[in-house]
Amino acid sequence: MDLKRRQKSIIILKAVIKNKSRQDIHLLTVLTTTNIIFSSYNSFRRHFRITLTIVTSLETHQALP
Repeated sequence: MDLKRRQKSIIILKAVIKNKSRQDIHLLTVLTTTNIIFSSYNSFRRHFRITLTIVTSLETHQALP
């Protein structure tokens, strides 16, 4: 899903670069920002999931007598 979104963004970016008007430059900025936010969110989610797994396993070990 993430790869499809990225490919779609790249296609839109190519169209924007061909047209080069002020409005398109604004769109380019918005798309770039959106891509950065999405990739940051995905890496954060992955990191959070790993942390959650570690904490859960630690709590499970401590709960055992």
